[in-house]
Amino acid sequence: MPTDARTGYWALFALLATIAGILRSHIDGDGIEYLMMAHAFTAHGSALLTPADFAHLSRLLDGHIDPAAHTLLANAVDELRRTPAGLPHFGFARTEPGEIYAIHFWLYSLMAAPYYAVAVWLGINPALCFPLLNLTLLGATIVHLHQSLPKASRTAALVFLSLGTAYYLRWTGPEVLTACCAFSATMCVLRRDTSMAICLAGIGATQNPSLALIIPLFAAHRLAALRVPALVTLPIVHRSAAAQITLGTLGIAAALGPYLFYYSVFGVPSLIAPHFTDPSLITARRALSFVFDLDQGMLAGMPGLFAGLAAIAAIRLALNKRVVAANALFATLACCIVAAPALAAMNWNSGTSVMLRYAYWAAMPLAAYLVSVLPALPARPRMQVVGAVIVAQCMAVLGSGLMWRTTNYLHHAPLAEWALAAFPGHLNPDPEIFIERGKHSEASITRDTTQVLYANGVPVKLLRHWTNSSDSGGVCPAGRQVSTHAVVAVDRGWEYLNGPLACSAAARADTPVRLSFAGAGAARQVLDSGWHGAEAAGTWTSAARSLIRIRLPAGQEATGLSFTGHYFDRVRASEVRINGKPAGMHSLAVAELAIPPGPAGPELLIELRHADAASPAQRGLSGDTRLLAYYLRELQVRLRTRDAAATGGAAHIGAAAGAR
Repeated sequence: MPTDARTGYWALFALLATIAGILRSHIDGDGIEYLMMAHAFTAHGSALLTPADFAHLSRLLDGHIDPAAHTLLANAVDELRRTPAGLPHFGFARTEPGEIYAIHFWLYSLMAAPYYAVAVWLGINPALCFPLLNLTLLGATIVHLHQSLPKASRTAALVFLSLGTAYYLRWTGPEVLTACCAFSATMCVLRRDTSMAICLAGIGATQNPSLALIIPLFAAHRLAALRVPALVTLPIVHRSAAAQITLGTLGIAAALGPYLFYYSVFGVPSLIAPHFTDPSLITARRALSFVFDLDQGMLAGMPGLFAGLAAIAAIRLALNKRVVAANALFATLACCIVAAPALAAMNWNSGTSVMLRYAYWAAMPLAAYLVSVLPALPARPRMQVVGAVIVAQCMAVLGSGLMWRTTNYLHHAPLAEWALAAFPGHLNPDPEIFIERGKHSEASITRDTTQVLYANGVPVKLLRHWTNSSDSGGVCPAGRQVSTHAVVAVDRGWEYLNGPLACSAAARADTPVRLSFAGAGAARQVLDSGWHGAEAAGTWTSAARSLIRIRLPAGQEATGLSFTGHYFDRVRASEVRINGKPAGMHSLAVAELAIPPGPAGPELLIELRHADAASPAQRGLSGDTRLLAYYLRELQVRLRTRDAAATGGAAHIGAAAGAR
């Protein structure tokens, strides 16, 4: 390509990236925290947040810039003084002496501090410091791309920009930083530059820790490449042993940095993991949501990635099939490893730009693999692959409504809204996504929450928890129960009732048995052995083995259990046996368990085992010598009529019944 044409291409590219970064830029996600830290580093060179910092930034954001952030910051210090030390509150936490820090690590804000200083000096929106930093990171990634793919850097840069990066350039959080690190680190692995790959992964892990988990995979690829040199498909980088050791050490130190920082300040390695993640949420359905959800899934936001990979598989020209397959497997494993911890996020339906932000940077190893193949393709097949990526991404932008509205996690995307109405029985999103986007509110979701989807005034889909089976969500009149032959069970006891819906007489016998252990009520009769006496809100286990024995109503069998409670000190889970059969290890803080299949008897026997039970005296917490492990507050048992279906006249619901 002539020099003038190349210059014009990069000028147009820079213009598009700048527009994507600046247009509609406002504070998103955890931007308040990062902006506060950027101000603190600019004002006094520290991540410590003082009352003066809150007051100053609140004044900057007053008026048209961000009134909501202004109000939050104006009240933050007083509210944090009333919050227990170490407990996060709106993204901040205080220490015992009263010092305030953000709950996210500060490296991204430190990098943005120079841009923040310039923005304040110019009198423009200070939050623009993050899009400016993101554009700089994009530029650095493109420079690295040019070094790695000198013959295909222009098309590779366009692919990288289109695969989610254009969505998040305006974002006031570290998504672009994480994505650039994951993308460039994977490119480094394919150049046998493993030490730089580790360094970049460590830097990205300061903000999104799961990126550190692929460091062992990088090392494994390096070892495999010693036996199969063809796995290194890009120009090899040669570094001295001292440089490799230095870069690798820096990467590992960076990955460990956040944990050491928060442990030194708060005495715990993380303020986020204990309060905002739950490993029990890592399920197959959550993984499917991560990829396929039409509101925020990877496929909906990044179809170009899958189109490009499919095009490469179809072309196969000038490619070593074994190497292509091996590196594709490596990139896929890297994506899965990075994505898995993100599935534990409690706030699944959170702030996004077209697609889930976790999905954006988790896909970068595959995106890097995709562009790494481009130099090996002749010009025409290369343009076919890039064309497939760009066309698919344009369709994603149109399908998301990004061209005519700002994406909002409290409303369904146009494509999802249409698909849910057209095919309600085939789409069953994660309950949090369905409820919050349906209600257009981030209100608290409890087991009593019910959400109904209407299409042309007719209810076609209802979501509720099985412990709330009598609630029709307003679809049926009092004394009648909504029913359907199409029930889809999803995670944690939630169920979709898909149309056609009908109203029938409620089956009284199938109402769940609810046992509350607050006080000395009748529910304590089911506690067979291994329990302490009643307390105001529940009861503690008193032994390493505790039994619950429940007499079931005549003609009924149990199909599921719902626990509510909490654990003592270091205890995190219970070994559960139901009717003598192992049911696995479970956290019973808030848990839904299925009854193992087997002959149904008149009783339900539940056994809880806690090998790590201990007393407060043993832990040095108090003089209490009671052996404690699990505090049971409530237990609900799901029932169904044995060998018989619930009876009662049913009437299909039409537009007149429950239309709204």
